[in-house]
Parts: sequence; structure tokens; C-alpha cells
Amino acid sequence: MAGIMSHHRTTAPNVAFSPKTPPLVATMPQSTMQREKQMASDRYIRQRHELNRQAREFLRTILAVRPQPYSVIVARAAEAGISFSTLLTAKQALRVESRKVNKRTTLWSLPPVVPEEPHASGITAGGSTTGQASRHGPEPTNDTPD
Repeated sequence: MAGIMSHHRTTAPNVAFSPKTPPLVATMPQSTMQREKQMASDRYIRQRHELNRQAREFLRTILAVRPQPYSVIVARAAEAGISFSTLLTAKQALRVESRKVNKRTTLWSLPPVVPEEPHASGITAGGSTTGQASRHGPEPTNDTPD
């Protein structure tokens, strides 16, 4: 092996593979630190849900009468203490539509059917919807007398 450098040679280990079984461990009660971390996480989640709910309510209110310019919505949201990312989360949740009117103006408007709050609308954990009304309203019925 004159031309091969020694650090390129590999040898297979002579040990046979034997899967190790994990030792049985009794479940220990949560430590105080683990409980505090979980409670902090729960508080954070509740706080985020509340901020998102407030942002959705803000958009419903400001867009209830007519479409509004993006710049006005962002400015008023900032005045109300709503962060830009929370505003965008609410926009997505409500399916707010945006359309460019000209080079400088984009209007946001509520869709014809505004989604309800997530817990009441049938949105599942995976994001799919169940039993929601069509975006275009209820199905037409044939109520004309014969």
C-alpha cells in the first residue's frame, strides 16, 4: 500500500450490533421548575390569544363601515398598541381582502362572510374548517310556490 495514505484507511469494528433496551424509569412528579415553566408557557399562550382577539376585534370595527387604506389601519393599530405582526395574524384569521386602488393606495376590506372567533367557527387544530358557511353566503333555496 505504497500509494495510499494511512489516514484514509478505515477498518470495521469487530463488535456485533446489539440494540440496547432502554432502562425502565418510573415517572417522577414534575419539579417546581418544570411546573413554573409550564405555567409561564400557559400564561404566554393565553396572552397571545388575547392580543390576537383584540386585533381581530380592531379590524372588524375599523372595517365594518367601509374599506380602509392600509396606511390608516397600520397607524391606528399602532396607536391602539397592536403590533404589526399581530395585525397581520388578525388579517389572515379574518380573511381580510386587500386590493390595490392605485400606485400609492391599498384598501383592506372585510370579506362578504366574516369568520367567527376560532373556537366557535369549527376550525380544527390542523387549520381545516368544518361546517362553515360558504364565502358567498348560504345556498339558494327554491321557495317559490308552484
